[in-house]
Amino acid sequence: MKKIAFRHSRSGFTLIELLVGMTIFSIAITSIFLLLESTMKSVRISRNEVIVSNLLREQLELVRNVRDANLAKGAAWNVARIDDGAETNFSSGTFLIENDFSTNVTKFGNDSTGNFSILESPVKIKKANFSSDEIEKKFQESQLCFDDYNRYIRCDGDTHRTQSGTTFASYTNIFPMYFGSGATGTTTIVDENDNPQGFILDARVIVRDGNVYREYDAKTAITDWQR
Repeated sequence: MKKIAFRHSRSGFTLIELLVGMTIFSIAITSIFLLLESTMKSVRISRNEVIVSNLLREQLELVRNVRDANLAKGAAWNVARIDDGAETNFSSGTFLIENDFSTNVTKFGNDSTGNFSILESPVKIKKANFSSDEIEKKFQESQLCFDDYNRYIRCDGDTHRTQSGTTFASYTNIFPMYFGSGATGTTTIVDENDNPQGFILDARVIVRDGNVYREYDAKTAITDWQR
């Protein structure tokens, strides 16, 4: 009977081949993680921009709501309840504007000095005096929180709020204006503090992403549309 000889193969991966393979595998895994991280960052930015758009629109609409409520009640169009009644008219400045969820009606009457003004409003307005023009300081002093019903409100230490801080902050710049005559057949809009015929609204939202801050803005103008 013929004997069959079996040979044992000693061939296999060399150390260099293993190192090369592990390097290629590591590069592939790293690329996948970088791609996932980039995708997640893009999704986060897109989500934030949707929220920013809504917050900007809300700031502008709240001011319009004040104007429209005034006209509906026969009051001056630029009457406003600012700093809990310390000021009674819109003027040039920077303001923190939010919904006052404790009331849903606007009440007019004479204040303690006998002047006709807004006594109660569903729109809370405070003048902002930022301690610095640095975006980080502005964020800290105008940051938005969630209340017990996950509604955006100011992080101002109110004990009736959960004070769950968000990565968003908002404020609004208001500039008075009037319409003046320009060149023949044209009309110009000029800043004017005395007896303004309208206001330029410059809504701002700041987004914090780690240690990076981004600021967005939206502008519009409001006037006495009954004129």
